[in-house]
Formats: sequence, C-alpha cells, structure tokens
Amino acid sequence: MAPVAPVAIPWHPAETSTLADGTGRDGPGSLRVAMAPERPPRNETTSSPPNAVDRPPASRIAALRLAAAGAFYLLLALVVTWPAVVDPGHTLIGHTNGDEWYNLWGYTWFRDELLAGRFPFHVRPIAHPIGGTLYYLDMLDALVAAPWLGLLGPVATYDGVVWFNLVLAGLGAFVLVRHLTGSLHGGLLAGVVYGFSPYLLAVVSNGITENLTAGWLPLFLYALIRLGETRRWRHAALAGVAMNATVMACLYHGLYAAMIGGLVVGYGLVLRRPRWPLAVLPRLALTGALVVALCGPLYMMLQASRDEGTSVVSARPPLPMLDDAPHWRTHSMVTDPANLLLPGKPAEVARRSNTVNHVTYFGWILLAAVGAAMVLRRRSASGPARGEAPPLAGRRERLFWLGCLLFFLVLSLGQHLRFAGETVTLGGRVLALPTVVVDAVMPGAGLGELKYRYFVVVTLCAAVLAGWGWTALASRLPPGRRRWATGVAIVVLLGETWIASPARVPVATASAVAPAYYRELGASTEELAVIDLPTSRQIRFFGRYLYFTAVHGKGVPYTVERSIPAELNDQPLFRDLEMWSNGLAGDAPFPDSIADAGVVADEWGYRWAVVHRSLAADLASDPAAVEAALAMLEERFGAPVHEDGEVVVFSLADGE
Repeated sequence: MAPVAPVAIPWHPAETSTLADGTGRDGPGSLRVAMAPERPPRNETTSSPPNAVDRPPASRIAALRLAAAGAFYLLLALVVTWPAVVDPGHTLIGHTNGDEWYNLWGYTWFRDELLAGRFPFHVRPIAHPIGGTLYYLDMLDALVAAPWLGLLGPVATYDGVVWFNLVLAGLGAFVLVRHLTGSLHGGLLAGVVYGFSPYLLAVVSNGITENLTAGWLPLFLYALIRLGETRRWRHAALAGVAMNATVMACLYHGLYAAMIGGLVVGYGLVLRRPRWPLAVLPRLALTGALVVALCGPLYMMLQASRDEGTSVVSARPPLPMLDDAPHWRTHSMVTDPANLLLPGKPAEVARRSNTVNHVTYFGWILLAAVGAAMVLRRRSASGPARGEAPPLAGRRERLFWLGCLLFFLVLSLGQHLRFAGETVTLGGRVLALPTVVVDAVMPGAGLGELKYRYFVVVTLCAAVLAGWGWTALASRLPPGRRRWATGVAIVVLLGETWIASPARVPVATASAVAPAYYRELGASTEELAVIDLPTSRQIRFFGRYLYFTAVHGKGVPYTVERSIPAELNDQPLFRDLEMWSNGLAGDAPFPDSIADAGVVADEWGYRWAVVHRSLAADLASDPAAVEAALAMLEERFGAPVHEDGEVVVFSLADGE
C-alpha cells in the first residue's frame, strides 16, 4: 500500500486519531494526523478477527469508572467523618456549637411545609408566637433530605446529606478534570484536592451545609465547556440545570458560578484555540433563560424577606472588617495570606465560644502540583482518551486556569489586606483591594461579607491544575505503576491535610440524642410552647433548641442566628431568664427575682420551662451553681412537674 501523506485539519478532540508529540498539535489550531483510506463497512455476517477482543461500549466503561470513583470518595467521606458511620442515628457530623443543629430543624420544617401544600417561606413554630419569614439558604439539600426524614430520622438524614455532598464535590471535580486532562488518574486526584480540601472539611465541622454544596459548581463548568465544544442543545440544557442547582444549593456559589462561567465563555469566544464559534450564543441564551426562569422568583422571594423586615434571621450589623482578628488562623472572615502555606494546628479556642473554623490553607503539596502543571507537559497520551488531545493540553489553557485561581484568591482577601490578623497599611493608609470594585459593580457581590467563601473557587482552579500536573508527572512512569503512584499521591495529600492544615481530621462530631421527655411530648396534639434553658449569648444553645422542635413539634422563642428576638426579649420573663443563665455561668449575679409568666403563659401559650441538665452543667461556673439556679426556679414556679437525668421541667402557668 502506498504511503499516505499527512494532512493538517482543524483541531477538535473528537477528530484526533494520532498524536505527534504528546499534545497532538502541529501548530495553532491544527493537528497532523495520518489519513487512512476509508474502508467499506464490514458485512454483518463477517466474523471478527480471531485475535479481536470484545470490549464494553465506551459509555459503559465511563459509567463504571464514575461509579468506582464515587465509591472511593464515599469511603473517604466515611473516614474523615468517623465515627458517625457507626451510629448515624445519634452521632451528628459537626462541632457541638456549629450550625448543623439549625438544619436538623430546617430540613424537617421544609418537608412539613411542602407536605402541607405551602412553599417554605413563612415560619410558625420558632419565634413563637410572632413567627416571620425565612428564605432557607440550604434549599436544595432540604429537597434531597425530604424523602428520607420519615425513614431515617433527622440526624441520620443530615449525616447522609453531608456524605452526599462530599462525594458529589469529589465527583464533580473528577468529571471536570477528567475531561480537561484526558487522564483518569489526574481526575481522581483532583476530586480529592477539591472534595476533601481543608476548606471543605472545615465547613463540615462548622455545619454550614450550604457552603458544603460545592459539587454543583464543577458540574456546571463541565457542562458549559462541553457546550462550547459541541454546540449541542442538550449541553445547554445541562448547563442550565447545573447552574440552577448551584444557585438553589448556595446563593454564594451561584454568584461565583456566574463569575467564573463568564470568564470561561469570554475565554472560549476570544482567546481559546480553537475558539468557540458564535453559533454557541443561542445555546448560551437557553442556559441563561433556564436560570432566570427558576432563580428569578427565588431572588425576588429573598428580597421580599429582606424588605419586609419580618425575617427570623437576625439582621446583623456590619462586621468590623478592619478589626484585628484575635484568632486569625481560624476566625478570619477573609483569606489571610499567612494562612495559605503556614502549617500547624491552632490552639483550641475557649470552650464557651462558638467554634467557627474558617480554613483557607492551600498547602505545599498542592502548590507543588500546580507548579508541575505550569512547567511540565504530558509525554504521551494515556488512559481511555488515548490518541486524543485534551482541552487542557495547551499552555494557554493552563494559564487561563491559573489566572482564575489568582483572581478569586485576590477576591477572597476581602476589601482590605490583612496579614497574620493585622490590617496592612502603607504610609498610614489602609490598602484597598480589587474586591472593593467587584462589590460595587457586580449585583449581589457585596451581600456576602465573609469573603473567605471565594476560596471554594480557588480550590477548584487548583484542583484543575493539580490534576494536569499529576497527569504530566504520571506520564513519566510505566503504565503499570501509575495507579499505585496515584494512590501514594492521594495519601500524601490527605496526610498534609491531617497533620499540617488547621482543619480537624476526622471532623468534629456531636451527640444528638433528644431528651426522652421531648419524644413523649411530641406524641401530644396540644398546641403549646416551651422555653428551653439555659440561654446564653456565649454558647449557641438555641441551635439545639431548634432541633428539639423537630422532635416535639411545639413552639419555642428562639430563632436562627440569635437566641430570642427583640420583640420577645422585651418581656420581663425572658429578660430575667437570660440574666438567670448569665448568673449560672458566673458572668453576672443571679437576678433578684424572676418575673411572673403573665402574658407569656396565658396569652402566648408558653406552658413549660425546661432546664437541660447537661447544658446547664457545661455552662455553669461550678456544680453548686446548677443547684442554686434550680432552687431559684423552684422558688418562683414551684416544684418541678417532671424531673429525670436529662431535664427538669417547671410549669409556667403555676407560678405565683
């Protein structure tokens, strides 16, 4: 057969058949491939060659690999949240004073409202009897949890939601980076970088589940990139669905998705090689229309809650962004540059404080992988994409992702630079950062004062580059050793997170066993309300009290993000009980007396004051303070109507 002359054709991954130098490029926008003569189709009766091997369809292979990656990430999720898997019905994933307690109530409230034929917006059982409105930030997780609450209960369901989101974050990065690098091993490593980063593990400990829903963001970017490459309507629809899921899961992530999505589209239309054709614009319009159709009404609902002033979420005063942070390693509301590469576990904060753990640790291993991505090239094609040039093969693509990483890293620094917890000044003036401009010109960007949340995009961009860096390194190993080398790389990466990062591994867990008295009270159909004690501004007990409402179904005075709203706190009884709690803690003397229940009991329906023994003991300055506090309540309301090892219950209606 006569040799066939090579022909230069426009580059597209699906059109590539051979690689000349490991990248498949033969100049800008083209590939050099050997064009074989077209063969006539084989007759259906013709048998396969004797040495042919029947292989499963490519789609089945991809599905099996995706399932295997998901199983691996699930195993990691169970390990980093140990020992929750041993007793998921009672062991709650998250720090004792974290926000996960609100979600135990929130998921139940969301489901009950849907079953009643109402959209979950007006709140009735909390802030009793005033109520209010609530735009539930963790809306998508609440929908995921709804079918399981009746079967598993709130605690096991919440733990399952955490595992689901960890696995989804890993799989989202795996799918995106697997496509960009053409490497199974690079995608697997990227899923660990993103789904099990110190940032995300700290979010798990905090119980801020809307920030944990990070898996939808890479899936949106994957669909968007595929849309630019294929110009298919189904990819436009997939991008719209993924973007809607991102917004419903977390408003902040929706904002970030819009920002980096705009960068991806601009790069694809202007700088990418080959560029996306203008024919992609109508498909992008469909994606945008799908997002506006769902997210538009949700945004209007959020604005209505804010404008009406009836939200049960407290309107917090502006945060002191320029104040020096006493616990800057874990409490900084922005990314402190000193935290990026500084190893070491910070000292435990005081036991009476709410332990928030904002971790923005980048790490040396990840930095090395990103560096490898910028200086190394893959030597040969490997894996299922053999013979194809992946979209991230060119240096231009890697520079784009590095630029995105740096851009969002700067945004995460906040409006003013702080280093090691102290504000940086030059000539006596505070240094303003580009975040000031972004907050001013981009709708919604200024709503989130916790700028460290931008770090989720920083981590995703780092995962993309780390996946390519490992792909380039693994290509220098014999094929049989790449799997084992990838396993070692993952162990080293997780080891640094465990030993050197400020994140706690395994993450914190808490006991979530509701008092038996409340389980009995839940069987009663009588409409009433209870006051849980102690209440304290130092320890966020009221989060657990909201969870207890999911067990007994009665009204409580507490709300989200604050103990008792101002309207209720004006009542003498609530003020005195807060003073009583402060006296129990030793922070102030006990009140001279406790006001009569009066309106609270007769008109508002508060029947019981329930003292939780274990929480009172945690708050008390000494054991004798607990007995003195109980004696004071007994003097005011009479002997307890119920007492066991968990709670002491006083009747408000019987107080003289």
